[in-house]
This record gives sequence, structure tokens and C-alpha cells, in this order.
Amino acid sequence: MYRYLNSMQTVLTIPISKGIVEVIIGDMFFKSELDEDDEEMELIAKTNALKLFHQQDDGSYMAKVSNAILYNLTLQHTSVGLSFRQTSSVIGQHKDVFGNGKLVGLNDHEVGKMVRVNVGTNLQVLSDILNHHDVWAFSLVGDGSTHQGMSFFDVRVRFCVSGHLFNIHLVVVPFYDRHSAVNICKMICKLFNQLYSFWRHKLLLVSIDGENTMTGWKGRFVTLMDKESANEVQRVWCPAHQMDLVIHDATVMISDDTFTKTTHSFTVHLHQQANL
Repeated sequence: MYRYLNSMQTVLTIPISKGIVEVIIGDMFFKSELDEDDEEMELIAKTNALKLFHQQDDGSYMAKVSNAILYNLTLQHTSVGLSFRQTSSVIGQHKDVFGNGKLVGLNDHEVGKMVRVNVGTNLQVLSDILNHHDVWAFSLVGDGSTHQGMSFFDVRVRFCVSGHLFNIHLVVVPFYDRHSAVNICKMICKLFNQLYSFWRHKLLLVSIDGENTMTGWKGRFVTLMDKESANEVQRVWCPAHQMDLVIHDATVMISDDTFTKTTHSFTVHLHQQANL
């Protein structure tokens, strides 16, 4: 009787700041420089993606979800690794088996809208945490990767709240520019400027790998972040790259660095032969 008589739907209203919606979700998740043929399609995709966000009189946004059951079920399915299309198909099967009218009308585009609302909600929670007086410092961890031809930059933050240390995956941002230190630094600054405007006064540590773009005393990512921060940033490298540095220093000591120079010359020679 429940699925026939209880037609009331719980509406979820979630407040989210203007910067998170317009800059992070509406700008950074989409490619800015497009050809004229793709520009109109990208604008349509961006408009559809932000349909569940409604701007208020004060400029902030309110995410409005009319079907709370469908929203929560969608997030549970995507959280275990199902794609948007798989999620809509599985929930459609639930609707057919149980005859629940609250599970009607879901497709992969609607799933994407709900996931973006969840992303905005989580970013708002993390923004409130960073803004909390109990959080006096945080550390930043960043790493780039490529998946199916698309470049991404993964951002994690670590902070302490009420005596408990948290290691939180913040966001994975699509990266359309070259993976240069300047571009990565601009992206990180743009991201945190919308999350918490005083982040420069709380950034104390940056953890990175040993990639040349990330580390270096002049013009590299950590050096640029150190200049952005109001504090002296502490640098932490992963154990694997620390061991790599130790092995490198030990190898240089062999035969007055002759071994390293000979090996390097030999590998360069082989690489040139392959090109020829």
C-alpha cells in the first residue's frame, strides 16, 4: 500500500556558495577554450548540468532535489563504482520489480545532475571546515594523472578537527592546460580562493612526488605555492621518491660519477638509434 498511497516526496534544499557553483562546478569542470562548432554544445551541457542549482537574492545558490529517495539511491549506486548509465539502468530495474513510482524518469543525464549536487554539497562542507576556528592549519597533496586520454589533477587535504586528524579527498579537476608548474599553481589558487579566501594563512605543508614539474628550487609547483602562502611551506616527498634520491646519490659516488655518465650516454645513444 505504501507505494500507492504515500505519494508525498521529501524535497531537499541544500545551500551552496556562489563560488563553488559558478567557478568550480560551472567553470573548472568544463573546457573554456573551444572551437566554434563545440562551443554551443558545451554551453548546453553546462546549462543542463546546473539546472538543479537555483540562485538566491543574495547571490548564493540553493540546490533543490525534489525526490530525496531517488537522490539518495543514486548516490549509493554511484559510490560503489557504477557509471551514470549503469546507475540509471539498475534503478530502472528496481522500479520494474517493486513498482515504486518514485523511481521513474531517471536517465544518465539526471544522474549527472544529482552527482554534481553531491559534489557541491561536499565542497561546501569542506569549505565550512576550513573556515572553522578550530582548524588552524592544513596540508595539501596533489598529483596529476591521465585516464582515457583526459588529464586530471587530484587534490587531497589533511587537517585536524576536535583532536582528530582527517585525510580527505577534496576533488579531481579536469586539467585542459599543459602540466606546467605555473598552470597547476593557478588552478590550485583558483580552487581554494572559492573554497576559503584565507587559505594562504593556513597552508603549512605540501606533499608531492619527485616529478620535475612539482619540485625544484626555482619556478616549480611547491616553490610557487610557497610564495603564495603566508607561511613557510614545509615540503614532504613520498618515500619511494626519497629512496630514489638516496640511490641516485649513492650511484654518483661509484667511480667518481663515471658509471652514471656512461650509463646516461649509452641510453641516450640507444634512444637516438630508435628514432633513426
